[in-house]
Amino acid sequence: MKKIVITFILSFILISAQSQESIIQDTLKEVVITAQYVPDTPKNTMHNIKVIPRKILLEKGAIYLDDILEQYLGVHLIRHSVIGTSLEMDGLGKENIKILIDGVPVVGRLNGVLDLSRIPLHDVERIEIIEGPTSVYYGTDAMGGVINIITKKQPRKPLEAQFQTYYESIGALNLSGVTGLKRGNTYGRLGFGKYDFKGANRINAPSTKNWPEREHYYGNILIGQKINKYNLTYRSGGVQEKLLHIGEPDRRSNVKDKTYYTAHFNHYLNFKGSTGFGYLDVLGSAQNYYRFHDTFIVDLNNGHQTPDQKDTRDKNKETYDYTGIKATLGAPLKNNILKLGIGTDIHKEMATGQRIKDHAKSLTTSAVFGSITYTLKKISMEVSGRWNYNSIYKSVFSPAIHFKTVIHPNHLLKFGYSNGYRSPSIKELYLDFRTPAGPVTYIISGNPDLKPERGHHFQFTHIYDKKLSNNKRISTNVQLFYNNITSLIALSEMQNFQKYYLNIDRFKSLGAKMEMKYEQCSFKSTLGVAYIGRYNKFSNNFDTETFLYTPELTSSLHYEIPGPKLKLNLFYKYIGPKPGFYINQNSGDLTKFIRKEIHHMDFSLSKSVFSSKLHISAGVKNLLNVTNIESVTTFGDAHNSEMYLWGRTYFINLNIKL
Repeated sequence: MKKIVITFILSFILISAQSQESIIQDTLKEVVITAQYVPDTPKNTMHNIKVIPRKILLEKGAIYLDDILEQYLGVHLIRHSVIGTSLEMDGLGKENIKILIDGVPVVGRLNGVLDLSRIPLHDVERIEIIEGPTSVYYGTDAMGGVINIITKKQPRKPLEAQFQTYYESIGALNLSGVTGLKRGNTYGRLGFGKYDFKGANRINAPSTKNWPEREHYYGNILIGQKINKYNLTYRSGGVQEKLLHIGEPDRRSNVKDKTYYTAHFNHYLNFKGSTGFGYLDVLGSAQNYYRFHDTFIVDLNNGHQTPDQKDTRDKNKETYDYTGIKATLGAPLKNNILKLGIGTDIHKEMATGQRIKDHAKSLTTSAVFGSITYTLKKISMEVSGRWNYNSIYKSVFSPAIHFKTVIHPNHLLKFGYSNGYRSPSIKELYLDFRTPAGPVTYIISGNPDLKPERGHHFQFTHIYDKKLSNNKRISTNVQLFYNNITSLIALSEMQNFQKYYLNIDRFKSLGAKMEMKYEQCSFKSTLGVAYIGRYNKFSNNFDTETFLYTPELTSSLHYEIPGPKLKLNLFYKYIGPKPGFYINQNSGDLTKFIRKEIHHMDFSLSKSVFSSKLHISAGVKNLLNVTNIESVTTFGDAHNSEMYLWGRTYFINLNIKL
C-alpha cells in the first residue's frame, strides 16, 4: 500500500507540473507576529515559523484545531475518547507545546492534555506554528514549540457576514456564523457556532459508543478602535461542551454512565502599535475553566438510571482561573544594526476542587525577558534571556542564542540553542486524589517541593528558496534538532498504596526533517520526510537501544483546473512503525512491541461560485479507512489498542459570504 500511494503522489507531481496559468504569490512577504517584538516576515525571524492560511482550513474541512494539525510533518496526535486530543511535536508533547489564541495561552489541561478538539476555527485568519523552544518569550510549557491561532480583526467592508455549514457522514454537524461591522476607525465582530456529534463505535468493546456523543456551543465578540498608529482591541470568547460517556460492565455487571460538562471562557484587551521609540504591545487577559460530571448507575435489565451519590458534581468539579498581563517593546537602534526587545509577563493561576489540597491553591509568576540582535551585513546574532520568579519554586533563568546568515541570495542558515523550562502545574504541586478500594484507600499526591523541568535544545536549519520564473518557485527546508529534558516530573512507584510526583525522569529526542515545495501556476505540491528518535527510558536498566526511531512522510497536492476553476486537494501522511517496550508482568523481562504503521489520506474538491460569495468543499477524510492500531501505552509498560480515527467518512463544507 505504501509503495502504491507514494507512486501515485510522484506521478501526480510529474503530470500536473506541466500546467501553466496564473502567477504564484511571494509568500516570503507574509508577516508573522508569534515570538516577535516587531511583526516581521518568516525569512527575517530567528525561529522556524510555519503559516497555515485560512484557505487551507476551508479546503481540508477543518472545524477544530486537531483537524488541521494531523497533516504536518513531525506532528503526532494522541486521541482519547474522554480527555480529548493532544499532540506531540518533534518528539515532545503534552505539557511542552503551548497553544495560544492571539498570543493568550489557552488553559484547561486535563492530565497534561489540552484538548485540541475543543478549539474552534470558525473565525480564524491563520495559524502560526513555531517549531522548537520559545521559553524566553513565552515562559513555561513552550519547550517543544508554540501554536498561535490568529483570529480575524478588522472587517474589510462596512458590513459583512459569513455563515458556514459542515456535515460529516459519521453524524457530525457544525453550524457557525460571523458578522463584522466597521464605522470609521471603530470595528467589531460577533461569532457563534454549534457542533453536534452523535457518537460512533469503531472498536469491538462492550460499550455501545467508544467515540462518545459530543455537543459544543461556542462564540466570540470583538470590539476594536484604531487610534492613529495604534490598535485597541477587546475580545471575549467561550466554548461549552457536553460529552456522554457510556460505561462498560464491571465484574459485578454494574454499569456507570458519565456525562461530562466542560466550559472555557476567555477575555483579553490588547493595545499595540508603533510609538516614537519602538513597537509596543500590551496584552491583558482573564480566563475561567471548569469541568464536572454526573454519574449514573445503569440497570442493564430495564435501562433505569440512578444518580451515583458517591460521585456527584460537587465532589468532582474542578475550576481553574487565570489572569495575566504581558507587555513587550521592540526598538531598532543604529539603522537596524542593533535591535532591542524587552518585555514583562505577570500572571496568577488558581485551582479549586475537592481533589486539590485544602480545596484551593494558587501561584503567581513574574518574569522579565529581552533580546539583543546584532546584524552585520548578511550575518545576524541574537542573545536573549528570561528571568522568571514563581511564588512556589522561586526563580529560574532561561537563556538562548540564535544565529542567522544568508550565504547566498537563495540560501539561508539558522542555528539556535535554548535552555527551556516547564513549571510544575498546580495539580502536580497540590493534588490530593483518594479512591477507596475495599479495605484500603489509594492516594495520588502532589509535591510542593517540585522543581521546574529543564531542557537543552539545539536546532539547525537550512532554507533554500528560488523563484525560477514569474510563475514557478521551488523551496526546501532541512532541519536537525536535539532535545534533552532533565528533572522530568513523573509519578513515583506505588508505596503503601500511595503515589506522588517527583523530579525523577528524563527525556530526549533527536531527528532530521526535510520539506520540499514546488509551485507552478495553479499547481502546488509539498513533500516532507522525517526520521525522529525518542528516548527509551528502559535503556537505563536494560541492555537495549537508547533511542527508538520512527520515519515519517507527508505530501500535499493542490491543482486548480483552469476552465471551471475547480481545485483538487490531496493530503497524505505516513507514520512508520513506532517501537516501544513494556515489562512482562509474569517474567519481569523487557519485551519489545511495535505499533503498526499508519497511512492517512484526505481528498477534497473545492470551488468558489457567485463571485466568491459561496465556497464549496467536499471530499473524503481518512480515505484508507484507518480505525484502531495496536500500540504501547504512553509509559511504554503495556500494550493496548489505540483509537486512531473512526474510519472513512465523507464531508461537505459550505461557506457563504454576504
